[in-house]
Amino acid sequence: MAYCEHQYRRRFAKERTEKDWKNKAEDFIDNGSWNYCFKGEATVSDPEQSFLCRYVFAKLMGIETKEIPANKIYIKDDNITYHFDLMNNLKDDQFENKYTIGNFAPIPAEPFPYPKAQTHAHLQLIHKWNNERWDLLLKHLKDNWCLGDLTFNQYMINTCQQLYFANVFEEFYKKYKNKKLDKVNWNKEVSDWNQEIGENDLDVVSFKNPDSQAKIEFLIEARGRCILSILKKQITTPT
Repeated sequence: MAYCEHQYRRRFAKERTEKDWKNKAEDFIDNGSWNYCFKGEATVSDPEQSFLCRYVFAKLMGIETKEIPANKIYIKDDNITYHFDLMNNLKDDQFENKYTIGNFAPIPAEPFPYPKAQTHAHLQLIHKWNNERWDLLLKHLKDNWCLGDLTFNQYMINTCQQLYFANVFEEFYKKYKNKKLDKVNWNKEVSDWNQEIGENDLDVVSFKNPDSQAKIEFLIEARGRCILSILKKQITTPT
């Protein structure tokens, strides 16, 4: 089962219209589950570049959805083009919900400085060089941010990555690690997170301890539920 299906050798743009991908993407937002697996979604590359994933994040970030190409790997606003990456992709760990919306993220397409090699590189490559650890990629982004008017903290809020700030995550994890996340008041949590983050200099989370896999699984579910709640309830995420 897929929301936006692609048939081999069919034209993506034609299928988008004929199969009504927009309304099917809206159906996922309205009725889909945080743990829906994107492996069967229409894409020219990987699940995180699928039309459905790009549609969800474009809507989350306030980007016009009708401008999303059917057969590309990006979305863009007036100033920044975003590619997509699979966040927690450690080769030694098999995350049950690896290909769900809570484990996908838009990343700036522009190459970033990589001082270790005295060069600039695309973020997917820097992610790979850091053993596919998302916490290390975010630390690199924070330390080398170079996108002018958009700050690192604004990027994190816009893409619903607030839980990747260490203090935000630890407070939320302590509060909910033994509770069901379907009872969370996401409206209040998002408002509190954004107020705490602001433009403060906060550390990003680190997942290097033995209990990291359990925490990452928890975070994937929490972020997935939060993304869908933001879109369903039209929670405002300030930019």
